[in-house]
Amino acid sequence: MKSISFLIFLLVAASLSGQSKKAEKLMWLEGRWNRTDITGTAQAFEVWETGVDNEMTGIGVMLDDKDTVFVERLTITRRRGNLYYIAEVAANAEPTYFKITSIGNNSFVCENEAHDFPKMILYSLDSDILTVVISGNSRSRKFIFKKED
Repeated sequence: MKSISFLIFLLVAASLSGQSKKAEKLMWLEGRWNRTDITGTAQAFEVWETGVDNEMTGIGVMLDDKDTVFVERLTITRRRGNLYYIAEVAANAEPTYFKITSIGNNSFVCENEAHDFPKMILYSLDSDILTVVISGNSRSRKFIFKKED
């Protein structure tokens, strides 16, 4: 019986280790990203940092002149053996969970088919340019960021 318990322990540990390695692949997201594709007096940015157990926390902010027009709290964390991108915005009563379905060296995709919009979010890094595409319901929107030095 001890050998079965030990085998189960090893399988669980290997599974968590694999998820941790996937989370480590997202560390390139850390830092402040300023949006470059807006005009006028508006400015926007995302700031990401690494927390405990490779959990990442972020905040997205849009300002128009001195007024804050949009804020979202973001988290990338492991839940029930999967990685999730969690967005909290004032318009939604509850946080929205997007399961991370794909992780590349400089990109990741997260999805939630049950959400109204977006259903999919793609983060992709090319050099120091971060592109975020949100899509679903035959709509798509792209945001371009540059990492602050």
